[in-house]
Amino acid sequence: MKITAVTVEVTSEPKAHPVRDAIQLLDRDGLTRVRIDTDEGVSGVSTTYFGRVESSPAVLAKIVTDQLAPAIIGADPTVIRGIRQTLQTLTDYQGTAGLSSYGISAIDQALWDLLGKSLDVPVWKLLGAQRTAIPAYAMVG
Repeated sequence: MKITAVTVEVTSEPKAHPVRDAIQLLDRDGLTRVRIDTDEGVSGVSTTYFGRVESSPAVLAKIVTDQLAPAIIGADPTVIRGIRQTLQTLTDYQGTAGLSSYGISAIDQALWDLLGKSLDVPVWKLLGAQRTAIPAYAMVG
């Protein structure tokens, strides 16, 4: 199986009910959706929230489309850690934190989705889930 295409769609809409945290106003719903297709007809998708600024999803899409996607066309999508390493090396000069990490993460998630679909197994099983409860932390003002 080989990766044949990576496509990106973006949306950026004002929130109906903006949220304010201690630092900023979160007033937009911005999403970047990555789809990875293969020569066997299997595809994987991921959706990354990235939307405080109207143009943010489009900036992230440009990094994925112009820099990251060309580096993985033709690669075996089941070698997820190898692809992640390739993309981290590729973005080393500009820094693998920040926007680069968002793009790499979006591709990584889509690859896991693709792998799960190709094996007809939920991703949580592929990752070896063990936990039966999720610890929570709450803090009140």
